Amino acid sequence: MTFIIESHDRQMRSARTLIAVRASASMSDESRVLVAAPFGFFLTAFQTNALAGRILANFMFLW
Repeated sequence: MTFIIESHDRQMRSARTLIAVRASASMSDESRVLVAAPFGFFLTAFQTNALAGRILANFMFLW
């Protein structure tokens, strides 16, 4: 599993932050959820942070 987080700040529209996480293809669905969950919490906190500006996040899941 690989998923990429792309964030675009208000001041830097072209700036990209790419975070790729690789997990074994033999992992169970439950394990994949445990790997993905912290990134969901991270994005939620990042989007609600007033200093972060407007964040647009795209998740691409490549299994």
